[in-house]
Amino acid sequence: MVITDKLKKLLDRIEPVELIFIPRQDPEHLVGIEPVAGQRVQRIAAVQEFGRQQKADSVFCAYVYAFRERVGSAYGVDLPAMVIFELNLVSVATGSILWQAHYSETQKPLSENAFQIGKFFKRKGRWITAEEMADEALEKCIRSFESDYVGLPRSQ
Repeated sequence: MVITDKLKKLLDRIEPVELIFIPRQDPEHLVGIEPVAGQRVQRIAAVQEFGRQQKADSVFCAYVYAFRERVGSAYGVDLPAMVIFELNLVSVATGSILWQAHYSETQKPLSENAFQIGKFFKRKGRWITAEEMADEALEKCIRSFESDYVGLPRSQ
């Protein structure tokens, strides 16, 4: 729910985007919200059907593949935080992916990856939580979504 809640807040602030959120607790609307088994084609078809039911032009989907909290503290860990997710904006009409972002990170010490020194300083040299990692990643992804997709002409 951490990723869902943060994603909703970030998307809510984008003016030309009108969002419809279906609460997971509503058993009538679980189709299209719960994970869909099968190949990507089957998942896209389920997303399209959900979009048609909602009378939407497109559906924003988040697939969370891993969300592991760190084991330890901000200054020493036994197991670092890990977050892996994918975001897709799917056209209901065609099933095509209009926009996509992917994020995958398992935090590593600076000694294992000196190329990430900027991220190390931004995080103040500490081990962050999975929630902090997801927040940081979602902010970056939604900034990309705003610059890449929002404001482009849409079909009527």
